[in-house]
Amino acid sequence: MLHDVDSALRTWLFAELPADVEIALEGPGAVTVTAGRPVLGLFLYEIGEELDGQAGAGIRLRGPDGRVTGTVLPVRRYRLTYLVTAWATTVAAEHDLLGAVLAAHAGRPVLTPELLPGRLGELAEPLPIRLGRHRAGGGEHDLWHALGVPLRTALDLTVTAPVVPTRIEDPAPPVHTVELGVRDEPAASAPRTGPRWTRTSRTAPEPDPGERR
Repeated sequence: MLHDVDSALRTWLFAELPADVEIALEGPGAVTVTAGRPVLGLFLYEIGEELDGQAGAGIRLRGPDGRVTGTVLPVRRYRLTYLVTAWATTVAAEHDLLGAVLAAHAGRPVLTPELLPGRLGELAEPLPIRLGRHRAGGGEHDLWHALGVPLRTALDLTVTAPVVPTRIEDPAPPVHTVELGVRDEPAASAPRTGPRWTRTSRTAPEPDPGERR
């Protein structure tokens, strides 16, 4: 999924930015400008699960006859946050490049299905893009210090992408025997000598092959 989102972002930005712009996925400390060509850095530095709207129960899969054939866990969604930096020979050129990213986002705030490769494209679901600073409490200085480069103008770009579970759990076996216990409660004035249990057992009939679950 990460590779597919990387590819979709590159396809989107290559179509929106000037033709001479290169796109690098390396961290800011590894980006280099060669032959005067500006570089847009897309560094994935944070991944977090999106819990809002998360389904709690699995999804039942049914065969052509309507019977349950298995259960799959619900789709999970993750926020992928990229640090967007611009690298050019002048600060003005870097600001122009970041401004072009802002304009591209204003015109297309989602990654549409035709941009998405692999399994993401098969889902036919657009992925929302958020642009700007969204981290609670900032933390920009700590981030740049960890990257080992001086603080510079940058953007946060966040894509929310789904991950579809592929593991299918087999359905539970049918119930054949049910055991019931009955306790005889003594009167309130009578001394308690301990509960007395009567256990009965009942075997469930075999299910009708034509009956649906």
